[in-house]
Amino acid sequence: MTVMIPALRIFRMVFLRGLTCVGFLSASHAGLLSRLFPGNELEAITVTEVEPSARLLRPASPDKPVYYAAVSGGFMNLGAPKAGEKPVDRPLVNQTMLKTLAKQGYLPSSPRHPAQLILVWTWGTFNAQRSPISPFGSVYNHRELLRFLGGEKLGLGSRNDAAFPELTLLPGLVYEGSDAARIVETAKDDLYFIVVTAYDTRSSNSKRPVLLWTTRISCSSRGFWLPEAMPALAAMGGPFIGRDTARPVWVRATDKFRPEVTLGDTQVVEYLERQTSNVVEVGASR
Repeated sequence: MTVMIPALRIFRMVFLRGLTCVGFLSASHAGLLSRLFPGNELEAITVTEVEPSARLLRPASPDKPVYYAAVSGGFMNLGAPKAGEKPVDRPLVNQTMLKTLAKQGYLPSSPRHPAQLILVWTWGTFNAQRSPISPFGSVYNHRELLRFLGGEKLGLGSRNDAAFPELTLLPGLVYEGSDAARIVETAKDDLYFIVVTAYDTRSSNSKRPVLLWTTRISCSSRGFWLPEAMPALAAMGGPFIGRDTARPVWVRATDKFRPEVTLGDTQVVEYLERQTSNVVEVGASR
């Protein structure tokens, strides 16, 4: 009996200290706990950057469609390399993007409707790069992830790599506002993304296409596989494709945005299924 009492006291002391640590993490390190126990609701962040020369262009709509030539840019793996990601078939991505774009008024060109734009879409992963010794520590490519998510529209850095070095020196003092805090926290995660870029070949004498706008749709990859997230990600970001956003737009998944949702309405789907869409495929498939 005299041997067991000290052991029980030690166990009680360790247990109480463990509860104290958990309480501390809950209060000041919610981000860490969210990584250990991820939720299962998809949340998309969409940002569109429109070039000054394209701000006066008429946006596409189902009533006044814009016709485009399609280029499927393939899968991209940005940031830290990571194995084990489930591949997504290129034909599935292409059909998803064709239907998503059609719902917004972008339709594939045809002999009757020549291309007004070239739309290039790519998809893939943008992984946070951390030290293998401290997997929940500092993210080395945090600034790149911030820029990808549109952080410069919230005052979090800029498009220039060397700009605002104080962001890396005093990160706890420069972030203001709930949107900025959410972007900063999301930029610590591995991301899935879809990027749609528009070019105009008619308005320049140059042999190179003229950039018009770029839309980036991203979400945290925690709790999802890319093939599951892709349709919902496209559906949530679709309404903002080609439309300038003053700041990153957050859309939380609802029942109609679940991955099993069928994108597009019946009329648009039938149109695309009857037509032969010439999608030029470049880059890697995965």
